[in-house]
Amino acid sequence: MIRLLVRSFIIVFLFAFLFTLPVLAQPIAVSSLSADQITLLNSINDLRRKENLVLLVPNDSLNKLAEFYLNDLLARPIDNLGDTLVTQNKDKLETLMARYQYPTFPDVYTADFVPLIVRGIGPTQIINYWNQNFKNDPTLLSRQMVRQGSTTLPMFSRFYREIGIAYRGNNANGRDYYVLVFGAQPNVLPIIVADLKAKNVIAETVSSRNVLLYINDENSHRAGGADFIGGIQNMRVSEQNVDLECPTTYSPDWEPYQNAIQLTLSDGFGSKTIYVELCDGVGKKIRVNTSVVYAPATPVPDPTASASTATPPNVLQMANNTQTAVANAIIYSTYAPTVEAILTATASAAPQ
Repeated sequence: MIRLLVRSFIIVFLFAFLFTLPVLAQPIAVSSLSADQITLLNSINDLRRKENLVLLVPNDSLNKLAEFYLNDLLARPIDNLGDTLVTQNKDKLETLMARYQYPTFPDVYTADFVPLIVRGIGPTQIINYWNQNFKNDPTLLSRQMVRQGSTTLPMFSRFYREIGIAYRGNNANGRDYYVLVFGAQPNVLPIIVADLKAKNVIAETVSSRNVLLYINDENSHRAGGADFIGGIQNMRVSEQNVDLECPTTYSPDWEPYQNAIQLTLSDGFGSKTIYVELCDGVGKKIRVNTSVVYAPATPVPDPTASASTATPPNVLQMANNTQTAVANAIIYSTYAPTVEAILTATASAAPQ
């Protein structure tokens, strides 16, 4: 009897382990990026949002890979760049992904990158420039576009969920260097909070309880695998850390997958943790969470306020104060003539 119970427990444990897949990693905080990286990220996500795509999130491994590749490009003579889709040592993207420990699917890395070397086009303009000119300029094409014949810029691909960004201006040759690396790893489906007034910006703090929640899907490997989730069928969003089994029939606790929903945070200022459970068509599940701080908006001074609407100072009291107080009274410039007249009258009357 005891052996039967132990065997049953092991079977249940293995089933739960196989069908509730852990999230491998969380995206890094946007606040850890430089101002230029944030500008580039927001510009890319603005274009993705307009195409009904989930925002990309920054990834530490991809950022380090992008920075390494950027330094490799900067070390090359501008008039002899060679093949910019491999390093000077002929390392390919797959080699670098492995070096920086970015997880691969069983069959292949899901990734792409683009090196951009331009003259006089800064971080605020480069993404729109790239989008508008890549069809006529082969130096603006990504690796997948050159090697595999893809016609879609990686920033518009639904396959990618994470991004690495590196940028530097080279004063010596007047060029701006960019490296953008796009990727997706198994079982990592980040969720993103955005303000309804800035839908392309990943928010770490919001001033309204009403937010926009972006939810990723597994689009690169829809069928899933033995140890990674496939295309999402059902989801559950809550501020409560409750683990439910994937539904086999209709359940009011679950809803069909959507890539973006409006969410009202619970009342009360402070940090809010949002939990999302995602199930594919065969019952594999991952649980993802993110946090956002709900804080009051910073009060903004009323620009219509003026001295004419302010309460007038008591100029008679000012006249009877000490000499220091009289000197400080000059800050009330609107009333300076009145103060001067009273002081003169007071001084004239003193000898009597």
